[in-house]
Amino acid sequence: MFKSPAKAITLFQTILMVVILYPGLYTGVTVILFLLCLARLIIKIGNGSFFLELLHVYAAFSCLLMPLVGYKFYDEVTTLILWVRKMPIPPEEYFAFNIPAVICMGWGFFFYRNRSSDDRPVIKNIIQQLKRDVVTIRPPVILVLAVASLVAYSITNFLPESIQQLNTFLYYSLYAGAFYIYFYKNYPWKWYFLAGIIGFILLDAFNSGMFTIIAYMSGLILILVVADKKVHLYKKISLLVVGLVALSFIQLFKLDLRKAYKKKENASVTELATKVVSNSQSTDLEAFIYPIYQRMNQGYNIALVQKRIPKQVNFLGGEYLGLTFISSFVPRIVWPDKPKAGGAENMRIYTGIILRTWSTNVGPFGEAYGNFGNFGGWVYIFVFSFFIRSAYTKFLDICNNRPVFFLWLPALFFQTFYVIETDSLQAFNSLIKGAVFMFIMFKTFPVLFPKRQL
Repeated sequence: MFKSPAKAITLFQTILMVVILYPGLYTGVTVILFLLCLARLIIKIGNGSFFLELLHVYAAFSCLLMPLVGYKFYDEVTTLILWVRKMPIPPEEYFAFNIPAVICMGWGFFFYRNRSSDDRPVIKNIIQQLKRDVVTIRPPVILVLAVASLVAYSITNFLPESIQQLNTFLYYSLYAGAFYIYFYKNYPWKWYFLAGIIGFILLDAFNSGMFTIIAYMSGLILILVVADKKVHLYKKISLLVVGLVALSFIQLFKLDLRKAYKKKENASVTELATKVVSNSQSTDLEAFIYPIYQRMNQGYNIALVQKRIPKQVNFLGGEYLGLTFISSFVPRIVWPDKPKAGGAENMRIYTGIILRTWSTNVGPFGEAYGNFGNFGGWVYIFVFSFFIRSAYTKFLDICNNRPVFFLWLPALFFQTFYVIETDSLQAFNSLIKGAVFMFIMFKTFPVLFPKRQL
């Protein structure tokens, strides 16, 4: 009946919109919808570039599955005894908006995509061609790119805020440099350089206690590694299981590391890793997974928006969202007080909470509901996801003409990948300024972007 499993999945997800009429079905619908998103990702791995599939699974996981865990396992009684917070609104109210929102995101990403530019034939051709193109670059040039990215990292805090974003992209060039080396056949001392780059990234994460870049960049890196390869089903499932376990371990390890820093303890990596493993065996399951649930539950912030708007404050109507979109096109040096990406202002506007010592955000789903309510919010999510899809497919079209650009996928789309837990402005900013950065790099250092070799 269906020539494409992806089209069948889109149809089944659309049928699940029935939850609007029957909100009491939220448990089954949430599980089915997440499994459909996961199935789409599994099908796509090894069949091209799966950035949109990965982003959609992440949205379903953090905005649907994790809130469901909260409603089912961290109820009011256990919350009062053991935990610091619970979902602040009834589940029927929460899922009545967010299940259709995740489906609308899927429409924006995948509706009417015949022979997409991220399918395996196109991506395989890009990978094969860039392997031929990259060897025309002299090895020292690639090394200079890696060194320049490290210099950018070291001076970030000393730069004016107006150019910090572009400098951040230059630091992310380290990942592009690593893939230049990875795909460069017979690059001198290849594995030593790659080991050095990986070591620097891990050491920096350990010293700073910030593992976000490792957790989320890994998904984009995986795209480049397997995009042109056929991957058996058992390997796909193994990759996802290993990825989930690794993500959980990173979250728990990060918490123990920060506690050690706060207490000024000089704990080694081995000691902290052993502690995480030991706790997993001796702690009750609810207590053990709570830090993971708390960190990965973006639905809590969305629910805070739903709790406040429109009961205490009217829907915002999109004025502030429009302002943030326009601000993405204007440099801060021209507009010094333009809106900033980040959670403090959004949390104040949408939830009424003043953040002082920590950072969190309402995400695009929270913005969508806070501005437009249910139906208007779903329309906004569709348009927003279509914007991301358009930027992504345009990037792949450019890669088809100049394949070496594909090596810059992690650098360009890293900040978009975790946009579910930040805000729309981050997506607008990162994609627009990333495009400006790539144009500057292409015009200034054309040697890094050789033409197709026949």
